[in-house]
Order: sequence, then structure tokens, then C-alpha cells
Amino acid sequence: MKRYFLVFLVLAGPWACYAQFETPSVPNTVGFEVPLNNASITISIGEPMISTLVAGETVITQGYLQPILKVPCGGTAFTYYPNPAKDHLTIESVDCGGQVVSVQIMDMWGRLLDTVFPGEGNRIALDELSQGMYVFKVFLRGGASGSFNVVKIAN
Repeated sequence: MKRYFLVFLVLAGPWACYAQFETPSVPNTVGFEVPLNNASITISIGEPMISTLVAGETVITQGYLQPILKVPCGGTAFTYYPNPAKDHLTIESVDCGGQVVSVQIMDMWGRLLDTVFPGEGNRIALDELSQGMYVFKVFLRGGASGSFNVVKIAN
């Protein structure tokens, strides 16, 4: 009898079980989703109520309904001035509220000339660069990055 039961489970199990898919929907037997303007409400009947475990920056959740812990930044935009620049350049992050962590300065051939860590006011000294066009790659605290061109003119 155990053998027949085991064969039944092996053959019928895949047809009766659900798994978590990488889709916007929640695969469960009973439930629905209510779309809103910028979000949605998902109702799942039969989902066990399990608490979220938090320890420092580590968050562990269980079950099908996983919360979005961090909304990814939509893009990076920078305000930089003056351009063309003589002796300094000021960089400000417009999107994502990111703080400028470091800036790589490259020539137009992609060679890395310098990596600077701007201090207060995100002001970068350009005294040691000769006149020409440079690519500035900016790294933000959240991991986002972006690049732009700057023209350095003679002092």
C-alpha cells in the first residue's frame, strides 16, 4: 500500500503544487490583486501569517508575498558647473538623493587619469589638468553612477 501511495504522490504531486514564479502575480489558490495609481494591493487567502525578521540591515521575509525593500533609482542626473571650467568644477546629484562618493577623471581615450573624493560642496580642483575635454564618471552612495563631458580651458 505504501508503494501505491508513493507512486500516486510522485505522479500527482507536480499537478497539485504551486511554486513562486518571477512574475508580478502571486501564485496561490484564492486571492486577487487591486491595481492603484502607483501601487497595487494583493490579497492572498491561505497565506500563513509569518513575521518579518530584522537584524541590523538584514531583513528576512517568508512566504509568497515579498515586500520591496528598496525601490531602485530611475536614473542618474547631475548638475555640474561651470562648463567650460578653469580651476574647479562643482557636481550635484539631482536624482535619487545620492551623495557623490567618488569621481573618476578620464581622457577622451578612456584612460583613467585620477580618482578624486570630493569633500564639502562636491567641488573638484582642476588645476593639474591641461586644457582639453575630459570624461567625468561620478559614483553615488547608493551604487548608481553616471558620466558627462567637461571642457577644461587654460587658466
